[in-house]
Amino acid sequence: MAYIRGAWSLIAGLSVTLREFFKPVVTSSTPASCLDISPGFAAIRKLIAEKGSPEKVACTACLICVKSCPSASIQKVEGEKREGEKRKTATTYILNFTTCSQCGICVEVCPFDALAFSADFNIVGYKREDCYFDLVKEFERGRTQDERAEIIFLIIALTTMGGAVMAILSGSIIYAMIGLVTTMFGIAGLYVYLNSPFLAMMQILIYVALLPS
Repeated sequence: MAYIRGAWSLIAGLSVTLREFFKPVVTSSTPASCLDISPGFAAIRKLIAEKGSPEKVACTACLICVKSCPSASIQKVEGEKREGEKRKTATTYILNFTTCSQCGICVEVCPFDALAFSADFNIVGYKREDCYFDLVKEFERGRTQDERAEIIFLIIALTTMGGAVMAILSGSIIYAMIGLVTTMFGIAGLYVYLNSPFLAMMQILIYVALLPS
């Protein structure tokens, strides 16, 4: 009788597992993937690029946001007038996020629409200084990361395509094998680039097992 009760409890537990297994996924594998942030989410401020000049911030260091901030969280804004330009361009924009009240006044009063709310919700640090941000440097860092990501993708894609062409057109079995291995690791690299390390690992494990010993 005890065995029957034990088996029944096991079946009941597994039935719950099976029901949940086929339900839609509601969790997110942070930080590899995150849930979509609402357009109205108000996180740390970010500087917007000038229209027609994506490499330059629209902020002119007019200091209106500094004077309007009720928490005095915008601690330092500096700019310079570059050669051939009619107005200044911000070179430093220090925001103390530890005292920011998220009121959004700085975004509203900016006459050049140079400020906006970012979607960066995961702001952490071990000391106060970690929450002091230079928004100009953050803007430049984001632009550099985008360019670097494009370059990395192009390198991986060209390597994968080169390996495939070598495997197809090579008349030597050795070079064909090198091309296949290059293509295999290139595809795995694309999976990693797309935040799918599990698929990258399976790509390597499956095809390594298929290679002739």
